[in-house]
Amino acid sequence: MKLIIFLSALVFAFFNGSISLAQRIGHANENWKIIKTAHFDVIVSAKQQDLGLHYASVAEKAYQRLSQIFTQNTERIILIVNDTTDITNGYATRIPYPHIMAFTVPANDHDSLSESGEWARELIVHELTHILQFEPATGFYSVLRPLFGTIIAPNLLMPLWWKEGMAVELETQLTPRGRLRSTYQDAMIRSWTLDDSLLQFTLPQANEALPSWPYGSRPYVFGSLFFSQLNYTTKDIKSSAYLANRQGERVPYFVETPMQELTQGSYEQLYNAALEDNKANAKAQIQMLNAAPLSELQEVPQNNLTSLRPTYSHPFSLLAFIQSTDGKDRIHVQALNGDSLNLKRLPSEGIQSLEFHPTEKKLLYTKTDLVDSYHNFSNVYVYDLETQRSKKIDNTQRARAASYSDDGSQITYVTTFGGQTQIRTLNLDTNTSRFVINSTVHSRYESPIFWDNNTLLAVKISRDGDRKLVRLNLQNNTESVATLQMPQIRFLKKINNSLYFTSTANGVNNLYKSTNLETAQPISHLMTGTWSFDIDPTETQAWVSVMTSSGFKVQKLTLKPEGLSHPLPKISNTIADRYTFQEAQYEPIRYSLKDYGASSYLLPSYWIPFVSTSTSSRGIYLLAQTSGHDPLNRHVYSLAVGYETELNRADFNGVYRNSTTSVPFQISSLVYSRAVGNTRNIVQTTTHALSLLPDMFWFNKNVSAEIGVQLQEVDYTTKSEHWGPFLQASYQDYEQTLFQISPENGWGGILKFEKNYKLKDESLNGIARDYEKASATLIGFTSYGLPEHHAIKAAASGLMTFSGVAGRYGASSASQFLMHDALVGSQFVNRAYAPAQFYGRSMWAANIEYRFPLTEINTGSGSDPYFLKRLSGAVVVDGLGVEGAGMEEDLVTPRALSLNESIWGTGAEIKLETTIGYILPMNFVLGYYHPHSPVFASSGHLGLSLQIGGF
Repeated sequence: MKLIIFLSALVFAFFNGSISLAQRIGHANENWKIIKTAHFDVIVSAKQQDLGLHYASVAEKAYQRLSQIFTQNTERIILIVNDTTDITNGYATRIPYPHIMAFTVPANDHDSLSESGEWARELIVHELTHILQFEPATGFYSVLRPLFGTIIAPNLLMPLWWKEGMAVELETQLTPRGRLRSTYQDAMIRSWTLDDSLLQFTLPQANEALPSWPYGSRPYVFGSLFFSQLNYTTKDIKSSAYLANRQGERVPYFVETPMQELTQGSYEQLYNAALEDNKANAKAQIQMLNAAPLSELQEVPQNNLTSLRPTYSHPFSLLAFIQSTDGKDRIHVQALNGDSLNLKRLPSEGIQSLEFHPTEKKLLYTKTDLVDSYHNFSNVYVYDLETQRSKKIDNTQRARAASYSDDGSQITYVTTFGGQTQIRTLNLDTNTSRFVINSTVHSRYESPIFWDNNTLLAVKISRDGDRKLVRLNLQNNTESVATLQMPQIRFLKKINNSLYFTSTANGVNNLYKSTNLETAQPISHLMTGTWSFDIDPTETQAWVSVMTSSGFKVQKLTLKPEGLSHPLPKISNTIADRYTFQEAQYEPIRYSLKDYGASSYLLPSYWIPFVSTSTSSRGIYLLAQTSGHDPLNRHVYSLAVGYETELNRADFNGVYRNSTTSVPFQISSLVYSRAVGNTRNIVQTTTHALSLLPDMFWFNKNVSAEIGVQLQEVDYTTKSEHWGPFLQASYQDYEQTLFQISPENGWGGILKFEKNYKLKDESLNGIARDYEKASATLIGFTSYGLPEHHAIKAAASGLMTFSGVAGRYGASSASQFLMHDALVGSQFVNRAYAPAQFYGRSMWAANIEYRFPLTEINTGSGSDPYFLKRLSGAVVVDGLGVEGAGMEEDLVTPRALSLNESIWGTGAEIKLETTIGYILPMNFVLGYYHPHSPVFASSGHLGLSLQIGGF
């Protein structure tokens, strides 16, 4: 069992770390370059060579610093500079070769990374830490790595908090900012200390993405607290490398010995000490802040998990903000005068900024969404509350932080491109966009606002993360530093010719007001701080995004006309004080430039052995798998060879996809075996196909299509061969968030049609002939009218062969789903009967499930490699019909069946969701299934199945 878990975890780590495999980067006709340095192949668009050189310099400098900490270093690393998205991210993996994907757009202003300085530096230090922590593989691994390749990286299987915490710690040590210095993380710790919940965040929970704040950020937050404590305790920045090296020679999941050697204690003991130190720091801060009366905050009626970016319309007494419910963001609007609003088509998902029009019932917002199959960009939109429709504003691609002029005739915003930011204005009457100023790759702009007809105000962030207020002259497009300067000034807002903003002058994000742009006075005294906000023009109340113990919440703040009667107490932060930064001296960066070529990256770099239960439920399935792709995913391939012991047959699956043309093409070869009636009767099908994959984004972003020709051989006592064209189309718009036990809304489907012409028939009676075949699958989910997080799933699969050919060309039934909710083609499942008990040339299946949550568990034990998440239940109904036959209960005697004869089963299931081996989501499903066709099964049975990888 440990071997199965270990190999399963390797497979999951591969798929989880190679998230880009399915999608080409950029357009097919786009030219790319390779910048070669001492340790990196930096791959960048030919149009952005300067950006590539910047990342090459940053990467080499980061390597020079980190190679002084890590003693086992990767010789060559691929760095892809990816400017095709406005979503902040990045990742690093060893599979199929060590590479970093760097998305060049900096974080938005409510993100935990928003206080970063030079984005490229912090991103590369973080991701390069991952590459180097994955490198150690000594001891018996030194024999395995040459045999299995790059997949042999034992630290890939370490907890997420271990991997991410180490990276955040070194990102903080080696740059001027980093999350362990941030007021964002400091405010989070203070909020948990206020409600005495900090110590409830256990070490096992730190590894998980759970449906409570801080959601998927747990490994980053609590992992960083651990590694900060480790280096503070040992007084040695190389402690991280020691753990990486020692764990890189040990059997996976036996993790405590290196920690005992280093600290004479366990991981959990040091983790708890980290929480205690952070709690003591927060309690001291709370005591300091309580030395003066705190500002009065009032709850705003809302039904959500988190809310932020409040905006207020004084003419219409409306308040709007972005709220998150079950992980999905949506704009919420409420009338403060008690009027009822029934707004439709309110914008959702990817909303970044929000502001009411000064005089009209309109909301200005920016939203990130796919603009084609290969680019995910932000644009400016206006939602009209009268028509209840949104309109995209042209000429605003890649825009964020949009705001109106005083009269609402213009907007100003920040655009992102090539690792830089640019401030622009746009006249809404003429739709004319105007350039104002551009940043460098070392700095960036945020929060631009109109100050007067000739001036914008904005915040400029230096490479060290310092924020300054700047004036931008619209007549000559020049920048000057404003007289008013406050520490970490952010979120500019003009109200009644006064400037409102936030600053961390006392260590907390508070509101300030300036009437002359020379001096400012605090107007709030908050315990955790506020981020975005809006002010009533009467200047008596504000709506603020306050950090609470459950995340950001929009609250109402009462403002005193006379201002605060006391100075703000200033807090210290003993955790941030652990860090000092001094710029190092670096060796000169030397590089060469050449055109991008894919061939050198395509040789197989690893192979994975894999063991699982077989489709027969009695044997085992052995698999060897490898894959590869070039850094831009223009060439992608996967090869797998399997053997099923119960069927005594070998399988093969090979796929190669070429995306160098505007219409990608695919070559595939598949050999698979299926039982017919019982495991003594085996049909082996070999299919070779060549197909085109047209881009269907113009029609619908959720639609995909494939058209091609295939050659198929069927072997069942004798062989036959057919060839012919096929067409397949699919649609899917459902998903499952971590708050849900199941997808709750949406549907998907696959439709395939194929025409088969006979080429060869070895049978004595000539049973092979030309035939046509169609298959379809529909899956739908609904939660309408049901209790919270209850859901109904309905699925239907059908296969129709339009000629009277033998059942070998059809399908067999299954007793379990291959992938439970994934859209993977027709699955003819009836859980109350034996696998492959029904077979024929045509078949249908219907599956209905009522799913409901039972209880949250969310517990583990120290550093042990398991975590129990939650229990849920389901009531299931399965139906099936076949034009062919079914084996009676003895699984020996066949009985002829037609499509209008249905076989039904019902049952109930309990599902336990877990994480095994730190990274492997595994669901254990225990079910009881009762058949309703006694000739095929006369009694119910218990079944236990495993689902790996969740949905």
